[in-house]
Amino acid sequence: MTVRQLAAVLGAEYDPLTGEQITPNERQMAKASMLGLGFTKTVSGVTRVSDDVLVAIEKKYGKEIAKKIETETYFRVEGGGTGTKSSLNRISVNSDQTISINSGCSGQLCVSTNGPSHALYYLSEKRPDGKVVVFEIDKALHQKILSEAIPQKPIPGIARDPNAPKIVDESKGQPSINLELPKVWDRLLEEKSSKARVLTKKEFEIEYRK
Repeated sequence: MTVRQLAAVLGAEYDPLTGEQITPNERQMAKASMLGLGFTKTVSGVTRVSDDVLVAIEKKYGKEIAKKIETETYFRVEGGGTGTKSSLNRISVNSDQTISINSGCSGQLCVSTNGPSHALYYLSEKRPDGKVVVFEIDKALHQKILSEAIPQKPIPGIARDPNAPKIVDESKGQPSINLELPKVWDRLLEEKSSKARVLTKKEFEIEYRK
C-alpha cells in the first residue's frame, strides 16, 4: 500500500507527497484493502494506522510526511438562511491555511467530520446559499475529541463534563459525525489545523457530491 493509499484510508484530502487531491473513488478502493495492512477500526468506526506503519513511513519519507498522513477533514457550514436560521461566521482562514476561531461568539462551535454528508445535508436543508470551511486537524486531536465526546441527551445518573464535545443531530447526514465543541477546544483546533479553505455551496457540491 502506497503513502497515497494510506492517506486515502485515513481521510486525508491530499496526497502528502505530491499535494494532489485524492478522489472519492481512490478512498473507497483503499479502504476496501485496509484490513491486515496496518489499520485498525475504533468503536466509532474511525480508522487509524498502527504505530509500526507510521514509523516505517517516517523512516522512508521523514516526519513531515508521516504527520501529514495523520490528519482528519472537518467541515463547518457558515452563513446561509436568514435571521436566526443563519450560522455565525466563526472560523477565518489564515494566510498559512490554519484557522482562527472567533471565541467571542455565544454558543458552541458546530462542526462535522467523517465525510461531507452532514455538511451537504445542512447546506441543502438548513443553510441555503451558505459556505463551507473545510480544514484538516491532526489525527491525534481528532481521536481525542471522539474519545471524550458525549451524547447530546443526558444519561440519567451519569455526570456530564461541561467541556466535553457533544455528538448531535445523529439522525441527519449520516455517516458524518456532527459535533458541538465548547470553547476550550478552540485553541487546540487552531494549533492543529492545516489546509483550510472556504468553498461556496456550488463549489462544495461539485467537489463532494459524488
